[in-house]
Amino acid sequence: LRGASGDVEGAVRGRGAGRRDAPEQFLATVSHELRTPLSAILLWTRLLSTGRLDPAKVQRALQAVERSAESQSHLIEDLLDVSRIVMGKMRLTLHPLAVGPAVATVIESLRPTAESKGVGLHPPAALETARVWGDASRVQQILWNLVSNAIKFTPSGVSPLSGNFARGPISPT
Repeated sequence: LRGASGDVEGAVRGRGAGRRDAPEQFLATVSHELRTPLSAILLWTRLLSTGRLDPAKVQRALQAVERSAESQSHLIEDLLDVSRIVMGKMRLTLHPLAVGPAVATVIESLRPTAESKGVGLHPPAALETARVWGDASRVQQILWNLVSNAIKFTPSGVSPLSGNFARGPISPT
């Protein structure tokens, strides 16, 4: 994490050759990422307030609002983590972890998003027995970000979680 912390800090503070505009790029990206779920929340709540939606659409609207609020919550937590890293206040509790339960939790929380896009979530069996040395909440956060991005950038009808995985221990750097 030390290496990543320095990279994030450098990007946020604009250090490094050609990185003078990094804080502006970072803020532009964050603004876009926060605005996307907020736009969905505003759209669906405005439609709900009209009282003209049939019960099926009301259910769809409520699910979309919930997904968008969860997405925004994750983004805000990520921003707070960047702040903690830059300030040197990030705390990690490292221990051996089974990856399978974390993957299952992430998949269940993102399944509605994947289904609405027509993307399959079928993780390889190797993940069920995989173990890492890490902080449980950070591993879950990393998995959530990876699967969320995989869903976002995978075309309909494809499973983004298939493929080969590296063998051997994964350790913090």
